[in-house]
Amino acid sequence: MSLEELLLLSAEADLDSRIEYGLTSSYGLSLSSPEPVTLHELRLTDLAPETLYHYRVISGTVTGRDHTFRTAVHETTPFRFAVLGDTQSNPLVVSVLSDAILETNPDLVVHVGDEVGDGTDYDSWRTELFRPARELMYRVPVYVAIGNHEEDAPWFYYYHAYPDPENNYAFSYGNSFFVMADTNGDVSP
Repeated sequence: MSLEELLLLSAEADLDSRIEYGLTSSYGLSLSSPEPVTLHELRLTDLAPETLYHYRVISGTVTGRDHTFRTAVHETTPFRFAVLGDTQSNPLVVSVLSDAILETNPDLVVHVGDEVGDGTDYDSWRTELFRPARELMYRVPVYVAIGNHEEDAPWFYYYHAYPDPENNYAFSYGNSFFVMADTNGDVSP
C-alpha cells in the first residue's frame, strides 16, 4: 500500500494506528494506539543513533509495505542534508527533485516553504506533494518552514508534527542547529 492510499483511507474513516519496526524486516517491535483517528501520529522513542530501521504502518485491516529510515547521527558524525523550496503546483518537478535528492542519500531534508500552490486546498497536498515525494518521505525526515502559499491553513498543521508553535521551531541535528521561521508575519524579536 502506498502513502497516498493510506492517506486516502485515513481521510475516509477513523481507524486505529500501529507501526511495526525493528532492525530487520521481521520487525520485532511495535507501537499502537487503539484510538480511531483520521491522521495517525505515533512517536518512536529510545531508537539507537545512526541505525537503519525497517518499518511498516498498519491501519485497520490495511498493512503498508516495508520501508526503512536511518536515525539521527551523533554530534561528531558528518551528515548530509538537502534543501528545496517553492515546489508548489509542480508535481513533476517535485517527483524529479525527490528522486534526485534520494540518490544523494541525505540524512534529512529542509524545505524552505511553499510546498503546495494553495494550502487551503486538501487535494493539493496529495497531488502536489505527497504523491510525487512519497519515496523520499518514506525514508528521510523532512523539516518544513511554512511558506506564504500554505496560507497558514489548517492543512499545514494537520500534516506536520513539529514542536509548538509549529510555524516557528528549531531543532538540532549532529553538530548543527536549524531554525525554521515563519516570515509571513512580524519576525522581530
